[in-house]
Amino acid sequence: MGNTSERRAWLGQEYAPWPRRTLSDHFSQLALQFGEHPLLITPERTVTYAELIEEARSIARSMLGMGVRRRDHIALLLGNEPEFLFLTVAASMIGAVAVPLNTMLREDELDYLLAQSDAKWVFVHQSIAGVDHEKAIAAILRAHDGVGDPLAIEQVVVLATTDSPVQEEFQDWEYFRAQGKTIPEAALGARHAISRYPDEVINIIYTSGTTGQPKGVMLTSDMLLRCGYSSALSCV
Repeated sequence: MGNTSERRAWLGQEYAPWPRRTLSDHFSQLALQFGEHPLLITPERTVTYAELIEEARSIARSMLGMGVRRRDHIALLLGNEPEFLFLTVAASMIGAVAVPLNTMLREDELDYLLAQSDAKWVFVHQSIAGVDHEKAIAAILRAHDGVGDPLAIEQVVVLATTDSPVQEEFQDWEYFRAQGKTIPEAALGARHAISRYPDEVINIIYTSGTTGQPKGVMLTSDMLLRCGYSSALSCV
């Protein structure tokens, strides 16, 4: 993009007037402009803008196949991997709400957040930095089975990070992805058409809870994108 002045000039021209979009529509537009440019670079892989949208659309169809509805809350207990971004953008495409969870939380802390957030769907890396999150989620569900207020969770999808098989009561990532093959593009298009509201909540991000229990902060697409724009504009 050139130097700081050139970047700021381009941003000012590109986003004047401010285009009010959902997160998925924003990245779809970027994919049209910068399709083969790298968006995300990790030590293992590079993801382009076009690849992000292709993956997100595929995952969005899988979410529809699994039964995710508009405004459903989807908990993401994931490491810093591309799938986190894919799932977040896919949720935006179908009008769902992503609830990212801190992977350093203890089992009792996760229990509280899963209940408080009304999460209906959970995507979890099997193990992150040596912590067995799949085991923790299973223990939480067992603890709530027939005791007190039940959790809203309908399904847990596990992204394998070890050689251990995924627990039988959960879906593995490959099975989840396969469900999207039965969902036509028209079905995704119809859901997307009724989900394009920049002022609807797209993320619920929890505070650290230093003075009490963590509180869910509700963020809209427009809030996230304005924040990203201001960061890009002010970064030296």
